[in-house]
Amino acid sequence: MSKKVEKKNNGWNKKKAEIENFSSVKPHKSKKTEEVSKPKPEKDQEVSQLKETITKLEKEKESLLRLSANLDNQQKELKKEIERERKIMEEKIKYSNEKLINQLLFLPDNYEQAMKVAQQTGQENPKQELEKELKNLKDQLQKETDSSKRVELEKWKEKIEQWIQNLEVVQKKIDNLLKGLQMILQWFQNFLKKQSVEEIEVIPGKDTFDGNLHESLEESSDSEETILQVLRKGYKIYGRVLRPAIVKIGKAKENE
Repeated sequence: MSKKVEKKNNGWNKKKAEIENFSSVKPHKSKKTEEVSKPKPEKDQEVSQLKETITKLEKEKESLLRLSANLDNQQKELKKEIERERKIMEEKIKYSNEKLINQLLFLPDNYEQAMKVAQQTGQENPKQELEKELKNLKDQLQKETDSSKRVELEKWKEKIEQWIQNLEVVQKKIDNLLKGLQMILQWFQNFLKKQSVEEIEVIPGKDTFDGNLHESLEESSDSEETILQVLRKGYKIYGRVLRPAIVKIGKAKENE
């Protein structure tokens, strides 16, 4: 009986030892399993670097967008500034010669006055009267029989003929002067047009006085604030008054 128990105990101890040995042995893993389970430091580093690069690129993108917006705003402001400067320069160029042109306006004034005088001189030419006198002398010479009187009449006849010739020479000079004055006046008027200078149009007897365009030196009681006569022409440059027209105006008569 004791032998059977001892035999059973020995068998149990043997099984127990086998179980303990089995539990102490680590399970075997394949190489593939180890490769999968083990982390790879190189890949993790690459992923981290990629994330950092993406973050940097996003920040640079935002910075570039802000810079682009600022550049657009600066470009718009620059265009506005350039446009303002261009307009200012155009205004300066437009009116840079305003004072000079104003000083030169005496030329058309004087030339027009000279032309009026020359035309009046031509109209007042006494040639026709002298030709009538010459014809009368010739008639008297045909009728006169007294030799002494004929000599006197011949002298007068020669003088009148000389006067007529002189008047013809003077008339030619006046005509040439008028042509020259007209050419110079036309040239200067073309010059004024190129400088955008235009005459202030006034119709005497119809237009009324405008303090922005006219100056009045004389008054008459013929009509109410009506321009009766232009004493000196006025001019505009680029639509702005360069020199007002000097006019004679009339005011209405007061009721008695």
